[in-house]
Amino acid sequence: MTHSRVHVRLKRLLTTGALLAALGPLAACSGGSDDEPADRSGNGSATASESETERASTGEFDLVELENYTYTLDRICQCRHYGEVEITVEDGEVTSAVFLDDVLGVDPGDEAPDELWISLNDIIAEANDPEMDLVDVSWPKDQEWPRAVYVDPDKDDQSDETFYRIVELTPAG
Repeated sequence: MTHSRVHVRLKRLLTTGALLAALGPLAACSGGSDDEPADRSGNGSATASESETERASTGEFDLVELENYTYTLDRICQCRHYGEVEITVEDGEVTSAVFLDDVLGVDPGDEAPDELWISLNDIIAEANDPEMDLVDVSWPKDQEWPRAVYVDPDKDDQSDETFYRIVELTPAG
């Protein structure tokens, strides 16, 4: 592995670590953000004046209407971190999930485990789960899919949070 590849990997790892360290304090913050949340619900429950931070899920996020797309996901949790995974969805179903990074003994192009075969709608359904204690969704107004989703089933348990970062998405044909 070349010095520049090691530097890039170290930079990614440090960025991910900094992101994880920052999630705790940010999740506890109740102030608004520069990104006003778009109304993604069929019942109008999310408005431009609401903060996206630290709220219980109420099933307010609409599912993505895209049926065919490929996206890059970085899932961060207390589980094993695999780095970025490219996920292909056809007719609303995941048809492939492959590693993009050489992390922890997996090679780029290797098939990802079942736990990473998740569509955007799977992630949104998790955010809509009424059993979640905390949900934070970053969803730009001009975009059909969220940029990031943070879910915490039990705010008193420090080991069950999951952060999904949608790195890139390309709609198919």
